[in-house]
Amino acid sequence: VSGEGCHGELCRSKYPADAMDNIYSKNQIFLFDNLKGLAIFLIFLHHSPADILAEPFLMVMMPVFAFVSGYSMKGVLKISAFENLFVLYLLIHIFALPFGIFASVKYGWNIPNLFFAKAGISWYILALFIWAGVLPVFMAGKYPVALSFAASIFANLALSEIPHSRSDIFYAMTFHIAAYFPYFVAGASVSWESVIKFRLSKLRYIFIPFAVAGFFLCGSGIIDTRPFSANISKFKIVLYALGALGSLLFLAGFCPGYKIKFLTKFGQRSMNIYVAHVAIIVLSMRCISLLAHSDILIFCSAVAVAFLCCVALSSDLFTGVLNNAILRIRRLVFKGN
Repeated sequence: VSGEGCHGELCRSKYPADAMDNIYSKNQIFLFDNLKGLAIFLIFLHHSPADILAEPFLMVMMPVFAFVSGYSMKGVLKISAFENLFVLYLLIHIFALPFGIFASVKYGWNIPNLFFAKAGISWYILALFIWAGVLPVFMAGKYPVALSFAASIFANLALSEIPHSRSDIFYAMTFHIAAYFPYFVAGASVSWESVIKFRLSKLRYIFIPFAVAGFFLCGSGIIDTRPFSANISKFKIVLYALGALGSLLFLAGFCPGYKIKFLTKFGQRSMNIYVAHVAIIVLSMRCISLLAHSDILIFCSAVAVAFLCCVALSSDLFTGVLNNAILRIRRLVFKGN
């Protein structure tokens, strides 16, 4: 599985392990693979004991995914792509169900604990369904990106006024879906030619201070707009939106556009990693905590596990296994499609 279930035109190949490399090389968009590869590795770290390394980049990790998803999904929306997304949604919950049962036993039996305790990451699959559905409405306007930013900021300002608790998983999912929608629209609005033009222009240097400031503010904890943050405010919601856009443009302007060992494949197979990483983190970190007796050793082990798991989950072997599982579940659920 490369990208969002099926990548590019949404279904370039049933088994993209080799075909995807050729397509990406031909179209010279290793840039997007590298961006996603960096983002998925940071997300893995963020969900592990080594999350301090990812903290400065919280502002831009998911905007990168949303932007590349929008670029990939524009133009051609096949039914098979939505079927694949549905199957990926099921797989995330299959991986997470044992941990949901554990959470329900420990904290009480309820539907959110059972199905979402370790599957909160499934919000992104739901987001792709919703974003793709409303995208034509925004693209019909003259300034779709500006309109989507206005809608996103308004939605999250309204959400911030709604009383909620840290256990309200559905609130968090709604918050994320609204927050990252503008970057999806931005990806759908941009052409590859405009990306190249931007990377060759001096305009990209303007966004260096945006990125430096954004990484500092997130890394220091001054800005933390996660749904249950204690210091969230209306001003910080707006500041986050602007900072994330500036940081994304910085990465788009300066991230290497050539094939990089490991990183490029992490990006091409990013959904492999996304689907399985939380379950692997829970299991591996439990083992590490039993074997390691110092914070430094746990931290170093978490970084090593994150890298090795990304390598394994982006391998041709795991890709083939996951693709076979997706095809079999698709045939079962959608009657032979």
